[in-house]
Order: sequence, then structure tokens, then C-alpha cells
Amino acid sequence: LRNPRFKTRETLTNGLFLEPKCSVSYAVTSHITLGLNASYRYIGKVRGDYVEEEYFASGTVTTKIKDIAGAGIHFFSTALFVRYTL
Repeated sequence: LRNPRFKTRETLTNGLFLEPKCSVSYAVTSHITLGLNASYRYIGKVRGDYVEEEYFASGTVTTKIKDIAGAGIHFFSTALFVRYTL
């Protein structure tokens, strides 16, 4: 049965990271405020190498695949809120 110990790592570089945010509020009375928060997050074009090292009694086997690792995400979020101050 082959059960080697192994370690993997991905080194990611470059890429584009954006996170614009906006908040709007309206004072209904001097104590109550209604509001809306909105944000967008984008992470893209992050690339890198994948490296796997397997450890055997006879030595270490290293496998490196260039430019195969990567990451990316984009999402939009909103929140409505009511604030009451004394």
C-alpha cells in the first residue's frame, strides 16, 4: 500500500483586487436613520505554480506544474439598516 507523506503549495502572484463600497443614509427623525450599504469585491487574474513534494524512504519526489494554480472571485453584497440613537 502506497501511503507517502506529501506537502503541496501554490504561490500566487500578480492579479487585480478591487473593493468599491457605498453607503447612503437618510435621517427620518432626529433619532431614527435608515440606510443602505453596498459593496462589490473582485479578485481576478491571480496565477501561480503548483508544487507537490512526496516524501519516501528512498528520497523526495517533487512535481512542479507552472502557471496552473489560480484564484478569482467576484460578488456584490448589500445591507439595509435602521439606526436608533438616544
